[in-house]
Parts: sequence; C-alpha cells; structure tokens
Amino acid sequence: MMLWAVASMENLSKRYLIEEVVEGGVAKVSVKIIRDIKHDFYLSVGAAGSSQEAINDSRLLLLPTSCKEITRALRGLRCAYQFQDSVGSVNADISGAAKAIQKIAHFAQWQNLFLSSLEVNPLIIGKTGHGAWAVDAKIRIKGFNFLDLFE
Repeated sequence: MMLWAVASMENLSKRYLIEEVVEGGVAKVSVKIIRDIKHDFYLSVGAAGSSQEAINDSRLLLLPTSCKEITRALRGLRCAYQFQDSVGSVNADISGAAKAIQKIAHFAQWQNLFLSSLEVNPLIIGKTGHGAWAVDAKIRIKGFNFLDLFE
C-alpha cells in the first residue's frame, strides 16, 4: 500500500518524509525552549495547538528546572482537565511527561552555544505508566539556514 502511494506521487518529488502515526495518547501539550536577550533559556509548557486559547495557556520556567517544577507547571495549566478521565481520576502519565520535558530542557542546556529555539508541539502524553512522545519538533540553530542544504 505505501509503495503504491509513493509511486503515485513520483511526478511531485524525489524526496518524501514518511512518519509513523502515534496512537494511544490521552493528552497533548506544547513544549518550547526560548532564549531571552541575556541568553538565558526558559522552558514554556502549555496547551498544544496554535489557537488563541492555546497561546494564552502556558507556564514559564527558568532553566535549569526540576521534574517537580515541571509537574507543578503542567498541573497549573487550564488545559490540565485533559489529564483526567470522565470521573476525575488522573489517567495521563504526568510524571512520564515531566521526565520527557526535562530531557528536552537538558538537551537545550547541553547545546546552549548553538541553540536559538526549540519547540515540540505536540508532546503526546500516554496513559499512566506509558510515558510521552515528541511528535513534531522544530529546532533553530544559530547561523544555520536549512535551505543551504538544498543548494
């Protein structure tokens, strides 16, 4: 099936990106690493998506930060209702999400000389005990122009 789909697009391009579909998540959040004018990094966690509602639902943490602070930020979001099931019990792996977010923050600190910004949107959070998955990421490196790769 997939080979037929690629063959049917042969006249469009010679390069394709084929991604696995992630299923089983119960919640989605956005994770951003932002550099301020003093060159400090901030971690922003918030509602996934690009709607006005999502833009106004985020928490900002100065790096370095802990899983405890990340968990507190996640629980403080207006979109945190998605971490619960229909009877109000938490069924999202908030601890696993906090650990994944902390790894993103550690990557930013490790690459602090080169990284301009980083965004994971969405980070899909699985059921309790199943962790979280970075589905889409945008990374900006200082002085690097992606289009230079195609010249």
